[in-house]
Amino acid sequence: MHKTSESILSTGQLVLALIAALIVGVGLTVFVILPTERNIDSEGSDAISVVEIESTKTESVVQTEQEAVAPNFDALYIAIDPETTPAKVDEFGESLPVVVGANLRVHDIAYKSETINIQIDADAQVEYKAIMDTGEALLYSWEADGELYYDFHAHQENGNPQFWTRYSEGEGSADQGSIVAPYQGEHGWYWLNIAGKAVTVKLSVAGYYDRIKEIELKAAAE
Repeated sequence: MHKTSESILSTGQLVLALIAALIVGVGLTVFVILPTERNIDSEGSDAISVVEIESTKTESVVQTEQEAVAPNFDALYIAIDPETTPAKVDEFGESLPVVVGANLRVHDIAYKSETINIQIDADAQVEYKAIMDTGEALLYSWEADGELYYDFHAHQENGNPQFWTRYSEGEGSADQGSIVAPYQGEHGWYWLNIAGKAVTVKLSVAGYYDRIKEIELKAAAE
């Protein structure tokens, strides 16, 4: 039985179609499938899928936001910049607090306030201290009717006598401010009368402290 030209043509087309399919298959394997599986693109560089890119970006954003707002609650004061700290919202679009509990301290003792009038003779010295625990806050102001040298400092009540820290020092007749005690101990003022006459100091304090006590000193500065 002889084949017709029509049947021969159909067979040729079939062969060409098979060859074309093989070429396409090889091309897909070399340029698409293998690079994806091996994480290598057609130019030999590292390829990252769209999912991996988005995941990396999301993790980076989350990490950056956490670093920006994660408070160190061991610190006595935490600064929060509203201009650079990202806001937070829930799934309903309602705003959420960026930081919770920062700069809040609950104290075991009651809030106190008192005013003390202190007489200092000419060339004499006195020292008054507030007994405070770590993290307790104190507001203060004092004024005198004459010039004084003052040293505002702290040390432990029964600790190493060589260890102490200074808040400020100077000469004048008034000062005011606030402190947060960095450690348990005595926090307060040393005054030396340099006015050449008797001086009265009016000391006002308020905050969280155990008591105000006078430190025994010599009657006159050496």
